[in-house]
Amino acid sequence: DHSKCVHATPDHTLLYLYSGQQVIGDQGKEIIIKPGECAFIRRDHRILMYKNSVGDEQYRGISLTFKRNLLREFYNNLNKSEIPTNVAATDENVFRMEARPDITNLFQSLTPYFDSDIKPTDEIVKLKLQEGIYSLLNTNKQFFPILFDFTAAWKIDILDFLNENYMYDLTIEEIAGFTGR
Repeated sequence: DHSKCVHATPDHTLLYLYSGQQVIGDQGKEIIIKPGECAFIRRDHRILMYKNSVGDEQYRGISLTFKRNLLREFYNNLNKSEIPTNVAATDENVFRMEARPDITNLFQSLTPYFDSDIKPTDEIVKLKLQEGIYSLLNTNKQFFPILFDFTAAWKIDILDFLNENYMYDLTIEEIAGFTGR
């Protein structure tokens, strides 16, 4: 019904909300996602998420996670002449996206797998992830440098990170990932 979590985002994530409400807190900003809306969450940072029911509707959403190896493979198959070169970089970590037919249809096509005991094949999952990438790239050219940035996260001061995040139950692996080690 209602839950709060600190979400680690080692990979880019595309979230679609079916029902309820999703509140995403990032860098002092609050982004509210309503049913039929979507958010893109950039990799290598932490966000605070509230998953809320609204009235009788429980929270229901699906997330697609884009691993770097899939993005590298996708990038290698792109026609490089079609990649925009003059796109300004952005520091935004969370992008609230308006409802679009391509994204809505992508997530609606995944619903039957969650409403049944049938697990999609690896090939279907890969196709749906690729469809998600195309939808993002067609939504905004800013996603080209974001999705296809394969550099490692910068190392940050580990003591500062621990002081800021001492209240979270983090594993050594998570601390290493968030501090670029």
